[in-house]
Amino acid sequence: MTVVFLGLGSNEAREQNLATALIALRRIGPAACSPVYESEPLLGTGKPYFNIVVKLETDLPAGELKMMLRGIEQDSGRIQDDPTSCPLDIDILLYGDCVGVVDGVTLPHPDVLRRAYVLRPLSDLAPDHLHPVKQQTLLALWQAFTGTRALYPVPLDLSLLPD
Repeated sequence: MTVVFLGLGSNEAREQNLATALIALRRIGPAACSPVYESEPLLGTGKPYFNIVVKLETDLPAGELKMMLRGIEQDSGRIQDDPTSCPLDIDILLYGDCVGVVDGVTLPHPDVLRRAYVLRPLSDLAPDHLHPVKQQTLLALWQAFTGTRALYPVPLDLSLLPD
């Protein structure tokens, strides 16, 4: 089994889409969920996002997992060409200790080090996990993060969802 960390975001029916995605991900393998954070849209247009990180164990190769995640996004109504509306976005952030392009997936995902809405929930979920390139803990990377930290905790516990 490979430990995988996924970043999920939604700015349409946010709670419902994240909950539905988490239930679908639990069909792939055991999953744990970070706290939920609200963030502003990157382009300054559109609605605010809810963001979470999910830790998942799977036997799926990275490329097959990516295809499965695209299916979950499409089931939520995701249209790739609309930058203001995103019912669901799921990115593979870390896939074991893989580095480079694996099955068409860039690992680790560049947003791990660039975006607070990725690094903060990732460090909450797995503070002692080492970034495979930086060889620093996720918590240390979050503490050293110098980008915009505009995140707002959301009192929503998706880990309580039924399987």
